[in-house]
Amino acid sequence: MNFHPDLTPGSHALAASFGNHSAADTALKQAYDLCSLEHILQPRNPSQQRPHSSDLRSSFASLLSGTKVMPSGPMPLLTTRGFIDAVAQEVTANPSLGWTSINRAMRFYQIPIWREKGDVPREMIPATTPPAVQARLQMIQQNVVMNANNQLAMARQTAEIQRRGNEIAVCNWEWGMGASSVRMKLVNINWDS
Repeated sequence: MNFHPDLTPGSHALAASFGNHSAADTALKQAYDLCSLEHILQPRNPSQQRPHSSDLRSSFASLLSGTKVMPSGPMPLLTTRGFIDAVAQEVTANPSLGWTSINRAMRFYQIPIWREKGDVPREMIPATTPPAVQARLQMIQQNVVMNANNQLAMARQTAEIQRRGNEIAVCNWEWGMGASSVRMKLVNINWDS
């Protein structure tokens, strides 16, 4: 995709539940959802995932084995239909670049039909972006900007709350220091004179 999707508030919980390393998977899933691309969620490294054991000895032995398996969330994978839709969106968003990229990929991967028929003729791809695709891309871009603005507003609110909390803490500390210094002065006064 030619844009950077922002995480929505609900996605932070998904990313946080699996750790920071899954933030990219979460963002990619949201990009697929935003573009209505068909995809599946596949567990990452299923062969390395160990079954949870209630036996303390085997659990301890697995820790000492040195094999580190980080918990991870599901990774989004495009289905064949999703891949075709993604390529169609990319190609129709910029037809000239799309045509060049398709031919370059077919040459690089030696796709059998390319070996038989050669490069994709330029006439097979529209000369300009169709209005329906252009409208869809604009809608996606507007959603991305809206999500980014929401994230920025939430970050500003969080920073303001933290600033106010720090300010109150400093005021309370200063007040506490002021009161104790007054007490110290009262204690140090020579009342006999």
